[in-house]
Formats: sequence, C-alpha cells, structure tokens
Amino acid sequence: MRAQILAAVFLLGAFAASAQDTSTPQLSQLKDPRAILAAAAPFYDFNDPALKPWHLKATYQLYDDKGNPPEQGTFEYWWASPKLHRAAWTRPGASHTTWYLANGKEAYLTSGEDLDYFERQLSTVLFSPISPSNNADPSKTVLLRNTLKVGDTELVCISRQFGKTLENQPIDFRSLPTQCFDSPLPVLRLGLDGDGVMTTAYDNIVGFQGKFLAHSIEFRAGQQRLFTVKVDTIDEFDPSDPALLPAADAISETDPIAPPPSEPVKTGKLVKKSPPVYPATAKLRGIQGVVIIDAIISTDGTVKNPHVISSPSPLLSDAGTESVSKWHYAPSLVNGVPVETGVIINVIFVLGGPSLRPPLFVR
Repeated sequence: MRAQILAAVFLLGAFAASAQDTSTPQLSQLKDPRAILAAAAPFYDFNDPALKPWHLKATYQLYDDKGNPPEQGTFEYWWASPKLHRAAWTRPGASHTTWYLANGKEAYLTSGEDLDYFERQLSTVLFSPISPSNNADPSKTVLLRNTLKVGDTELVCISRQFGKTLENQPIDFRSLPTQCFDSPLPVLRLGLDGDGVMTTAYDNIVGFQGKFLAHSIEFRAGQQRLFTVKVDTIDEFDPSDPALLPAADAISETDPIAPPPSEPVKTGKLVKKSPPVYPATAKLRGIQGVVIIDAIISTDGTVKNPHVISSPSPLLSDAGTESVSKWHYAPSLVNGVPVETGVIINVIFVLGGPSLRPPLFVR
C-alpha cells in the first residue's frame, strides 16, 4: 500500500504562482476534520454563483485492462450560472453532449458507445472533488484526521469511517476512503479509494477566479494507469455564446431532473449478488489480484454493460464480469425517482477464495 501511495505523491509538482498568492486557511493548525473539509470546499466550488462565466477544454486518455492507451478524447465545459451550463465529450466511437438549461431541464445529444466510468466522472473530478463534510452524518460517519509525510512534504489527510466509532479506528487509516491536502494550503493532492486499489493524484494546481483547479489528474491501480486528464485551457467567455443553446436535433427532457444540492442521488443497496467462481486454471497458475469493473445500475436495479478496466489476467476478467452481471440492486433514486447510476466494483481474487468489495464511487 505504501509503495502505491509514494508513486502517486511523487507525481505532484509545484503550485502555480496564482495559487500560492491566494489567501487561505492554515490547514496544519486545524484539528477538526470537518473544519478542514469546510476550509477546502469553497476553493473547489466551481458552481459558485459569484463566478464569471468560464469555459474549459481538456484532453483525456483512456487505458485498456493491460495499461495500454488505445483511446484519447476531449472534454469541454461551458458554465454561465449554477443552472446554465454544458458538458461535451468527444472521442473516436463516442460523442455525448448535455445542456443544463435555466428552467431546470436538460437536453442531450449522443452517438456511438456509452461513456466510460471515468468519462462520466470528469466534471466531478475537475470541479467538485472535495467530499462535503455536511453530507457526512455524524451518527453514521466518523471523520479522521491524519498526516502522510513523503520526503519533505506533509499532507493533511481526512478519512471517512462508515458506521463505526473512533474506538474501532483501523491501524492504517489508508484502508478507508481518504483525501489528502497540502499544508498550509487547502489544496487537494491525493485521493485513496479505501480498498488499497486505486489512487488519484492531482498535479499542476492553478488558481482561477479564487478557486483551485488541478491541470493534471491521474488514476492508478498500483502501477497501472487507468485514466489521465490534462486541462488545456480555462478562461472566461461571453454568456451569450451559442454553445449554451441546445442543438436543433438535441433530445429535450420534458421535466426538470437535476436535484438540488440538498437531495443527492440515493444509491440503491446491493440486494442480490453472485459470488465469482475462481477459475481452476488461474488457481493452478497462481494468478490472483483485483479485477476492477465499470458498470451501470439500471433503473430497475439490474447491472448492464459491465466491462473490465483493470485486471491481472483475462482468466479473472471473465469470471468477474460474469458474476457482477448477475447482481441486482435496489434502484437508485433522485427526488424519489429511479435513475441510472455508474459504479466501479472491485472483485478481489486471492488464493483461498475471491472477495467482493463495494463500489469505489457512485454517481
């Protein structure tokens, strides 16, 4: 686990001058983990009504389950207000655009393949990566403050312990979902999924309209790259830009579907699972490891389009996807209405039997 974290931390570079000059709280002096998240959150609120309209263009790289980079895409985002913005993804074989309209409705235009899990997460990863402390019920979630020192750099880390108490705190906080910040600046530098599988490194931090934006983000499973994104440009733009107007052939939603911040997606619980069968050939060869699967939970709770994004062997990939495809969830809800959600699931094969881990992230 430690080697994995070191690999991610060493990817991080120096701040841009604009970020260094921003007046910020001294995180090293804050002991309450909720206060630390509260101090950092305003610097990652790109839906702040006080912002001037802005436009971002980024390039992202997808990797296959062998770590090869077969596909590259572009992501663009136009923001005029909390209700009026547009997101667009384009890569070979897939194109998707969503317009978020001032009346609370949406319009979209899509062609080709479904978006990958990491593509769907792009706006969250770039513009709202901080886990808000006000969404963590103190009766169900314990926030833990720790530090992680690598060389001369000490990061302030906040971990989430669900359904437990401080007396049951694990010896290694890195076994929990964790976000680590620079000190004294409240700048997010590292994310840990809590399974010891995936790390997220945030690099080349730049200040923009009083916010912090990572211009380089990388997801890894151990030494294998899963997804990278690089911000090419971010600047202000004229809110009368026609880019905010839906295309003539866009499909419009008939009802507003975007929930207010106080009503996030209520993720459905797993109600039926099929344990994976450890392939005999893989056992004989001593093959073990983690199969990371991207899937969609449909509105009726069934799993669709499961595909492997990282695996130690094709033998384990097939077993993992076959198992996950038989799972069933209670529907995820927004304002009481079933919606599709994307999930990442870890299926961990170890000699002695496979184990299942819950989704790393859900959206």
